Amino acid sequence: MPKNSAYQKEALAAAKNYVTETGVVALVDSLDPTTCEATALVAAVAAMRPALLTLDDVINFAINVTSKDSAAGLAWRKLHSKAFRAKKEAKILSGVSSHCEKRDFIHALGLNTKPRSIEDFIANNPGDGSPGSFLHPRIVYRERTGEIKRGKVLADTKCRPEADVVVDEDAGYYVVQPDESVIFLNKENKVELASLRGILHDTPISKDLYGWLEAVITTACSERRDVRPNHDGTMVQVGWNAGPRHARVFGLAKSYTKTLDSQTAIDHDQDTITAMTLTWGVAKTFLPTETIAAVTDAVGETGLPKLATWNVAEGPGYRLSIGGILYEFPLYDRAPCEGLFTQNYASPSHRDPSHAPYTFSWTVAREPDSRYLPHPDPLPTHTLRTRGYGPPLVAENPKQWPAYGGGNFIDTSLKVKVIQAPGTLLAHRPEFMHGTSRLCGTRVCGMTIPFTLRIKEQFDQMVALGTHVMESSDGDNTR
Repeated sequence: MPKNSAYQKEALAAAKNYVTETGVVALVDSLDPTTCEATALVAAVAAMRPALLTLDDVINFAINVTSKDSAAGLAWRKLHSKAFRAKKEAKILSGVSSHCEKRDFIHALGLNTKPRSIEDFIANNPGDGSPGSFLHPRIVYRERTGEIKRGKVLADTKCRPEADVVVDEDAGYYVVQPDESVIFLNKENKVELASLRGILHDTPISKDLYGWLEAVITTACSERRDVRPNHDGTMVQVGWNAGPRHARVFGLAKSYTKTLDSQTAIDHDQDTITAMTLTWGVAKTFLPTETIAAVTDAVGETGLPKLATWNVAEGPGYRLSIGGILYEFPLYDRAPCEGLFTQNYASPSHRDPSHAPYTFSWTVAREPDSRYLPHPDPLPTHTLRTRGYGPPLVAENPKQWPAYGGGNFIDTSLKVKVIQAPGTLLAHRPEFMHGTSRLCGTRVCGMTIPFTLRIKEQFDQMVALGTHVMESSDGDNTR
């Protein structure tokens, strides 16, 4: 029916008269917005004006057609205030955060900190005598000198002298200590490697946040397909992938190996999206702006979608529950299209073909095995059977495992070893040979945002063919 029809004019007039009637005004003046009487009021107005479907719609309509000084205007404005308070109280009771609580959450984490340039980091270099911090890391100039071969097992000590490549200071490696924040630059002031410590550690919600993140990683690694079954530990992927090698298809990974009910799968997927989006936010906030710009420029040119899952559709927004409060950010951009969760994982030397110049990772938890400490005297070795790469049976002396634990990041051409620690944010260049030292009993878990070249290539192919409808994929994304 046309908008200016006589019928609609009559309906509008009837609704105006209704909200100003003496009996209705008396009802509104004492109305509890949470009762069935409020529902009946909405239904009565909607019968005349079908577009007014909620109490808020009716209140706003009544306020617009009444004078603020009239009895009707005062009553409807009073109901507006009561409805606002009722919604606020309902949010508190439900554990949903208010706008102020969300703002305080972002402020507490420091995610509203203004990002800084390389020039600013250099100007605030604390010098050689200080371990630095994530806000003021040491600046070290270092050039790449050559690489070891692909597939070499890396180790921190000679506990398996016949099997591993030992990476330590004697081998010419710069060893970044667990409390040391360092940015390695080349002679052109380009970041080769960044290791920032204590990320989001000194906040009122740090303990709860890190506990939540560790639970998300542990859950993901126990429920989803291991995409590196031949390596020590577990690596699982979420988001978009390129399918298995024998059946390439750009789509969302169906990665669950356990049968979960629909709501549980949605909740767990939401958690993985939030964890990766926080990783992305941390990287954008605390790493040099030039590093982030190099990545966003490369990613922006591809047109790849943001992170989504089989159970959670594309779009903005994430949510998490910390300390009994649900924080929802419906308009916040999510992380890039894929993410990796790892638990007790170690990899031999390798390169990762990538369409971006950096990969970002965040170590959430790490604990060396205290049962094994270095021993000054040689002890009888014994044979340990280890899962994964390398010889299946190798003589090993656990008493010579490193006291600071294994699972450390190694850049073999830059000759830098980063001893891992909780709260470590790492940015490295994936096209150069790198890997992880043997775990040696260390428990560690973390998150990584890679920019896998095969995913981009498969996406580009789908776009070129005009068939880039997003399908699901059962296969892992073998890089």
